[in-house]
Amino acid sequence: MLYAFDANNYSIDQDEYIGEKIFKLVDKKNIKLKGIIGTSKFLLVEGMPINEPVYAYGPFVMNTEEAVLQAYKDFRDHQFGGWPFDKTDPVHGKEASRFAKFPVGRIELPK
Repeated sequence: MLYAFDANNYSIDQDEYIGEKIFKLVDKKNIKLKGIIGTSKFLLVEGMPINEPVYAYGPFVMNTEEAVLQAYKDFRDHQFGGWPFDKTDPVHGKEASRFAKFPVGRIELPK
């Protein structure tokens, strides 16, 4: 996959494009990528095929739409493992400074 982001005018082979776009590349096929006006940024991602369906929505990637919907439900219900406080807002009041609380009960404050 080739992701064009922060992109101005550019061409891939003979076709011209403007702005952000995602291209699915073909294995072992050469392409000619050329900037036309200004600079553009691209991200090239390569990986082995997993030979199974992929469904992505938001931060979740699963095999089916139903599985992604279940992941959203699980997140809403359990907040990635539970939220042990009586309010759903992730704050500790104005008086609390930054800290990390570990499962064993140890609290670490910044130096």
